[in-house]
Amino acid sequence: MRLVGRSVLIVMLAVTGVACRRHTSPVQYVPTSPPAPTFRAWLYLQVFDQRPLSRGGIDSTRAGWVPGKFGIPRRVRVAENSVARSVWTATADAMGQLGIGATAGQHRLVATVMEFWEDYVGGSGTHVVVRYQLFDPSGAERWSAIVTSGSGEPGHLAESPPPMAPAPGAGGAFTYALADLAAHARAQFATPAFQQAMAR
Repeated sequence: MRLVGRSVLIVMLAVTGVACRRHTSPVQYVPTSPPAPTFRAWLYLQVFDQRPLSRGGIDSTRAGWVPGKFGIPRRVRVAENSVARSVWTATADAMGQLGIGATAGQHRLVATVMEFWEDYVGGSGTHVVVRYQLFDPSGAERWSAIVTSGSGEPGHLAESPPPMAPAPGAGGAFTYALADLAAHARAQFATPAFQQAMAR
């Protein structure tokens, strides 16, 4: 009986170790096309991570759930500050494709990350949601839009980025969602409303 009990305990500890072991998924934005050769305008781009408390708002490394070994859900974790950094890079690339620089200027473009989550346990897919706001030098908001991307959001790949081969695992899903974000953001930045607000 003691031998059996000890064996069961060892198995339980092994399974627990697999379930609780921290695994960090790589998150990286891959530019889908070259930027414009020269910038015709400049904005100062800022990104703020304001995700819900239970979905990365308290622990910024949390980014979702995926099935693990033995069917046990495994948390998706990303590197510290990689969410804001990746959204900044994707947004700056979308701006650059339209000839807009992202590191200077009297107008501020504020990108607030509202969602950056992957749920392949509940089946809702990948969600990346960013609210963009354009402020003039006085601090007045001149334009705003919410851009959604990822397999779990409506309008997924409405303006599809060029084909790419996502990396395996959760990081690959986020890589593709960020490309989707850049494509949708570029479409918003190309609208007359944004262009006119930027010129005020």
